[in-house]
Amino acid sequence: MQNQDAAALPAKCKAFYSSYGSSIDHQLRLFAQFTPAAEPAPMLINMHGWHGNIKDGHTDNVDPCTCGRFTMIAPEMRGRGDSSGRPDANGWELYDGVDVLDACRRSMPAAVSSSAAPRLWGGSGGGSNVLGLLGKFPDLFSAAVCEVGVSDFGLWFLHDAVGEFCDEMEGAGWIGGNPTTRPEAYLSRGGRTTAMNLLTPLLMIYGMADPRVPFEQATVYLDAARAHQRDHLITTLFFPGVGHPGHYGGLDEAGHQKRQESVTAHLNQHGQAPQLPEKGTLVVAGYLVTKRFAVMLESVDCVALLEYDLSCLQFTLHAPSSRTAKIRMTGCAEWDSMECQPLPLADIKKRLRLELPY
Repeated sequence: MQNQDAAALPAKCKAFYSSYGSSIDHQLRLFAQFTPAAEPAPMLINMHGWHGNIKDGHTDNVDPCTCGRFTMIAPEMRGRGDSSGRPDANGWELYDGVDVLDACRRSMPAAVSSSAAPRLWGGSGGGSNVLGLLGKFPDLFSAAVCEVGVSDFGLWFLHDAVGEFCDEMEGAGWIGGNPTTRPEAYLSRGGRTTAMNLLTPLLMIYGMADPRVPFEQATVYLDAARAHQRDHLITTLFFPGVGHPGHYGGLDEAGHQKRQESVTAHLNQHGQAPQLPEKGTLVVAGYLVTKRFAVMLESVDCVALLEYDLSCLQFTLHAPSSRTAKIRMTGCAEWDSMECQPLPLADIKKRLRLELPY
């Protein structure tokens, strides 16, 4: 496929690999594969795997299901394929996956339904992206599917029996350091950390004997969601004895069919975006973007608790390391600065009801 600008392409065509821009770093040149529907349809983002890329079609052992009538978008993560930048493991790279929605709306309006909310799917590292996106953009997606995703990068680092991922998290600087030396940075990356933000119906699929993404990554997320009364939003499909070689090694034909049917049904069942409560508490893992407001901490490696009340536009941030933050109401061009109230990391973990070995 030839690289082209998305805005220069017709709305009705076969899959094409095209560039788009970043709203937070104008120096970046990002790419995605777009597969427009023949008529207006909901957008479905497909997040590729940790070692995968879109340009070469490497899915990292989790192939997307055929999900029905959607305009499909597969973002090329930073530093993969032709996308510039460097991977940062559920950091700013997640923002790129949302910027692609606006690029699709602008360039292919005839292929995008104006009334339907976008859906989200990802497998392996892409499943990790799904959990991160749901926490950072809690009221954006109407339905999401996480297949064999990492929910806690610190636990993944410490329990990496395969020895396949720590070098990138630490040595290659995708996060930097390790969970002991940089616990807040690892905490900020995990969907488990932001499970209390979950508003989107979520389907989780895992092989229970997977050595690359251990099954505990599913159970700890479910425990966190349950602790914050969010587990009613989650549907699970777990396969005993499945997980090697590849994430679905050992899965029989009936299991593959069940997976396909479950993903298709889930993505088509939920079409309405969730509504953010008028007041409450949310986790900010580096940044938080809702349809009403956005918050950015001093670093994507920071975590904070936000108490908010939209009826009177009151916002209070409690953070262990970020001393200031930026906040912007939707529709405003400028960011306002706000101070963070000090709160030790241990107290953040306690408020999030997380028992961690780091």
